[in-house]
Amino acid sequence: MKSVVKIMRYSLRPLFTCPPNSAEELFQKIKHCISVFNPEWVKKIKPDSDKDIRYLEKLVMHTYGTPLPASYKMYLQEMGTADGGLFSEYLTYEMSRFYGRMACGAADEIEDLLDRSTRGQEIKESPSEPPYWHFALSQFSGEGWGFSPSTTIPDQIIKRNGHFVAYTSDTFSSLLFYFAFSYMFYSATSHSTKLNNKTFKYLAESYSPEAYECHKVEFYVKYPQEWATPGHTALIDFLNVLEKEFSFEECWFSGFKKFNLFDINGQETLYPWEFSRYIGFHTASDLIISIDNRYAAGENYPTSGGIRIMSQDMPCTKQIMDTILQRLELYDEMYSIQKL
Repeated sequence: MKSVVKIMRYSLRPLFTCPPNSAEELFQKIKHCISVFNPEWVKKIKPDSDKDIRYLEKLVMHTYGTPLPASYKMYLQEMGTADGGLFSEYLTYEMSRFYGRMACGAADEIEDLLDRSTRGQEIKESPSEPPYWHFALSQFSGEGWGFSPSTTIPDQIIKRNGHFVAYTSDTFSSLLFYFAFSYMFYSATSHSTKLNNKTFKYLAESYSPEAYECHKVEFYVKYPQEWATPGHTALIDFLNVLEKEFSFEECWFSGFKKFNLFDINGQETLYPWEFSRYIGFHTASDLIISIDNRYAAGENYPTSGGIRIMSQDMPCTKQIMDTILQRLELYDEMYSIQKL
């Protein structure tokens, strides 16, 4: 426990606000982030074989005329066979809604998809869709994630939903680190003590001003119906207010206030990006806030948000929570707080 406290005293700002300059640095950051609370995680990962990676490189180059995105190639080299649940677990959960088989990560599975499919050639003939190939696919539903040679950013993610194909504002690098960040929050629970061993009702007198060395707060809020507008202007305004009032610095792996997919002409569609999120960092207190947008079935706008705060400044956390709940309704009037 003492080792965890020691690590948390280290400033997390460079980790969360400074984007990596290379694929190698990205995976150093990923390992550092997860190891804050789970140093044993690195023992769970296993790379793909060099033979499979080289074959996949040749196949993609032959079919699309582009190399593998550097971040994705490094992913295969570091953890393509087993990623310790980092990427595969999140996508498998997303696909489980469709009972789909997942082909994700392992180079030989991606090769199999490319070898057996003519989908790429079909799309190249369509002016409404970009050429692309999948790195993860639910073969039952057609739900998939992939890369396209037409993007200016090599690891920008393409999203397929059945017969609809669109661009995201996300990259493989930022999404993978976001999963590492979420994994860090999840791992923190095993090192925590739930105060009073219960979930608290949101009352001012129940929220202690004591400055714990580090704590984690989680709660859920309902988004108002009036936020369901094209462009999500009200939601963006709300995030801008938080940034201004608390001097948040948006993290490099945040969603940058983009919530929907984009068509081939760069126009926003009505299809939501299921991994849209906002991550902000408060330098003065080493506080990190995560707002994960959630969508109800059939809706194209976020209907609620899961809010997580990790901080070494309890009074500051309370101020942020008060500000949020002046605008939004708390689910079940409850929140949880854990000392790390």
